[in-house]
Amino acid sequence: MLPECTLNPAELDDPTALSAATARRFVRVLQRGPGDLVRFEFAIGWPDLCAELVLPSAAFDAFCARENTLPWPADHGAEPRATP
Repeated sequence: MLPECTLNPAELDDPTALSAATARRFVRVLQRGPGDLVRFEFAIGWPDLCAELVLPSAAFDAFCARENTLPWPADHGAEPRATP
């Protein structure tokens, strides 16, 4: 079971809790596109706060291994967010 992933304001005032929260790294693939590119969301600590990135497939795999990423938490939606 994955740890709780909701942003808790109290964690911001507790260095131990903040350190534990920011150790979690999440990734969700949005699209595997042409030219072997992977478009994905990456979050550190809380999936509510994420960045959308694009990398070649091999670089994406290396990135996930280096960052020791976890799958996107089910409580934050299994499907990627809609993009405009």
